[in-house]
Amino acid sequence: MPISYKILPGQMLTYVHYTGVVDADHVVRAAKAYAADPNFAPKATELIDLREIVEFDMSYRTMSNMIYRLGKLHAIYGPPAQELLLADNDVAFGMARMFESIVELADGPPVEVLRSEAETLLRLGRPERSIAELLAGPHQPKARAQA
Repeated sequence: MPISYKILPGQMLTYVHYTGVVDADHVVRAAKAYAADPNFAPKATELIDLREIVEFDMSYRTMSNMIYRLGKLHAIYGPPAQELLLADNDVAFGMARMFESIVELADGPPVEVLRSEAETLLRLGRPERSIAELLAGPHQPKARAQA
């Protein structure tokens, strides 16, 4: 499964992890599964970790359509407070910036693309020194596999 998530109860944070090759249908299926999760918090911040992505199998047009489909989900379930995309490699960074630009044009939720783990944790206002430490914290995240 190329997309999984962990809801961090009481933190208003959801960690979304992408691996391998991801296409637009994976993203939409994952978003639907997340929205249907009983622990879903519509105003939570989403930390989307793209560090293990190998390829995004989508064009500008496909991504625009995907964002339109995500917008329809947000209209039903509510949008996230913000989406922070951790993209430390050039492929992920380029796609994340394109995503950020399209979402901004579509008046979607705030999106910010970050290049490092330290920068991401600082942006979240977290004391942890790594994402692994954040996920291993005392909140006992609930893991769900998606798409």
